[in-house]
Amino acid sequence: MQYFRPTKDRRALWRLLHSLTTEGSQQQRPIDCLARALQRADKGTATGSLIFVIADMNREISALEQTLGRLCQHHTLVLIPVDDPADREIPKMGRVTFTSADGETLEVDTANPTARENYRRIWQQRRDSLTGLTQRLGIPLMPIATNEEIHQTLSRDLARHFGR
Repeated sequence: MQYFRPTKDRRALWRLLHSLTTEGSQQQRPIDCLARALQRADKGTATGSLIFVIADMNREISALEQTLGRLCQHHTLVLIPVDDPADREIPKMGRVTFTSADGETLEVDTANPTARENYRRIWQQRRDSLTGLTQRLGIPLMPIATNEEIHQTLSRDLARHFGR
């Protein structure tokens, strides 16, 4: 994680863009912000709190299971994964390299239909994992999509899960 002081200087923008294009081996060790936020909530939230976890959950979720399990023992949790349709059905863009929160890289040739299908399959496996975890822990799962009306989706899902 790197901090950039806000300025009106164009050089600040160039420094930011340069840091985004620097190879991962030259950058600092990645920080899992979601895991850190959940751990802080576990330690600093009053018992019985209603906690909404709104995050990009297109990730390996097993590392969060213990923290989520502890949280849901003392609080009411609601998981709201934010889904971008391009994450599920990746568009044709040529060769693209992705870097996960833990620093793992994945290169996908998005012009190749088989590669796009494999990417979609991995996305679906991760979603199935998340769904299984939330069912085991009794946590409501309310996905929202970036291409849908968020207010309506949340209102509908909250009413369905909490009966109001």
